[in-house]
Amino acid sequence: MSILAKPQYAGVLGVLRPVVADDWDSPIEDGPAQDEIDDDIEGEQQTMEFDDHEVPDLVYDSDDEDSEDEDSDADCDSDGDAKMKDLKAVIKEASKGVVESTDAEYKRLNKQCEKFIHDAGFISEDEDFFTNKPHPQSAIFIVAWIMSRCDDIELDGKPKDPSIPRDSYSHAQKMRASATYGFGRLNGLGSLPWQKSEVSGRMLGNPSISEDVSRYMVSLRKKKVRAGEVATSARAITPVL
Repeated sequence: MSILAKPQYAGVLGVLRPVVADDWDSPIEDGPAQDEIDDDIEGEQQTMEFDDHEVPDLVYDSDDEDSEDEDSDADCDSDGDAKMKDLKAVIKEASKGVVESTDAEYKRLNKQCEKFIHDAGFISEDEDFFTNKPHPQSAIFIVAWIMSRCDDIELDGKPKDPSIPRDSYSHAQKMRASATYGFGRLNGLGSLPWQKSEVSGRMLGNPSISEDVSRYMVSLRKKKVRAGEVATSARAITPVL
């Protein structure tokens, strides 16, 4: 049984599939429309885009190559491997797409997210959440993390005590953006929406760019607006380049 099926997380599944009473086939009217979800996904994908000028030209020194012509094949292979590692490291650094302060903030939020997911028991302590092979329920874990900080209901679906502080919608966007960054930039999953492969049956893409996360973010924004919060645009936050 999935840990999300436990009563203490009933509220997480509830916000992803809001219903009238016990009728699971009748979504409430205030639920996000599909075009709103699609628009949110498109906006989040755009945060993973970067222009050619952000990646520097990477070339080897021709003089160094010429001077190594007489080296053994083994030395050439070793030198080539080292250069390839250096090349990959430079490309990864150049492809971050954000300034250092934003990179540091997103990494800080990534650590908070991973701690929450470990503490909740969603994955074991020895597992990394942000990897290039995400857990199949990663998108729902992201929703639970944002919900725990920004929503007015607990993960079990009960209303939060008014004394418990709740973060703003703009902070929820930042949390989501950090997750998109953690999977998309730092683990190379890019802007491919989270989806099940028709070939392998496995989940592929970036869990933060998913219908589940977008559905929740659109619903959260509506809830914040009703509560009187001056919400930012429903479109995703674009990192400062």
